[in-house]
Amino acid sequence: YIATGFFMELVILGRKRTIGFGALLSSIFGLTYFFLRNVEVANFIFLFGFRFFVTIVYSCMYTYSTEVYPT
Repeated sequence: YIATGFFMELVILGRKRTIGFGALLSSIFGLTYFFLRNVEVANFIFLFGFRFFVTIVYSCMYTYSTEVYPT
């Protein structure tokens, strides 16, 4: 959650690009994990990266939705 706050507050990225890049990177890590799931080291690294970027996307969507629909 700390990384999400950092990425969302960057002027270059903003909220929408953070969601887009997080979704792109989580899908890359997820597909890589799917194809390399029998390798122990890749299993840990890619699954951790997948979960990290999914958490960024989820928490950014949670914040962004309250800003778009305030009432």
